[in-house]
Amino acid sequence: MQTLTRQLRITEAEVRERKDLLGISHLDELEMIRQRDLVFQFVDELVTEFYEGQIATPKIRNIIGDADTLARLQKAMKIYILSLFDGEYTLDYVESRLRIGKVHSRIGVPPKLYVSSMLQLENLLFKYIKKLGEEPAPTEAITKFFLFDLQLVFDTYIQGLMAEVELGREELLEYAESLEQTILERTSKIEHLANSDDLTGLGNRRSFFKTMSLELSSAQRRSESLSLIFADVDGFKAINDEFGHLKGDQVLRTIASIISKIS
Repeated sequence: MQTLTRQLRITEAEVRERKDLLGISHLDELEMIRQRDLVFQFVDELVTEFYEGQIATPKIRNIIGDADTLARLQKAMKIYILSLFDGEYTLDYVESRLRIGKVHSRIGVPPKLYVSSMLQLENLLFKYIKKLGEEPAPTEAITKFFLFDLQLVFDTYIQGLMAEVELGREELLEYAESLEQTILERTSKIEHLANSDDLTGLGNRRSFFKTMSLELSSAQRRSESLSLIFADVDGFKAINDEFGHLKGDQVLRTIASIISKIS
């Protein structure tokens, strides 16, 4: 199965460019690594406080649902926070962020809720580091990496939207083709009805004059003769009078069938 980094064509060069655009330097990475042991000490408490704030929001609480889901999210959040301070910001790191975005997109977390949640998480990190750390919190470095992560998460959000748009486009094209075929069929049917006799299915008076006009024009262009056969049904009135119109209609349909077969 193709990785998300491959699907989105994210290379090592692309990762370096994204870091450069956000001003992420090697010193920023070192600042993050320097805080890892401290973060490990309070990560459980931070995660608990974070989700207490999350479930206070009805929309987020509804998305989380039950206690088992909450427990899984808390475990995943702990891993996420610690990985922020790992110092390994390679393609594997990028892949993990893309997957976070894909999961949140699939379960229907709108970007506005995701961004607000990440802001709360960032603020909590600042609070705990300032409270427990002996040195100033690397707020600038943390903010840069949160923005780096948000870029990646939204890449998968956008990818999901584009996939939905493409699917909708294909469905629309299929519907349009189906509709066009239906219109063609109905137009052909209407045209047939307009030029056919309801009883026999043979061409009606309108069809006769249209066909005659075309045949006469064609014969004149080629300087050819044109023949016209006129037939009458002898004693047809007597059939209607003696046996009724239903029988007469049956006779006409039989004659029409014979004409269709030999014409």
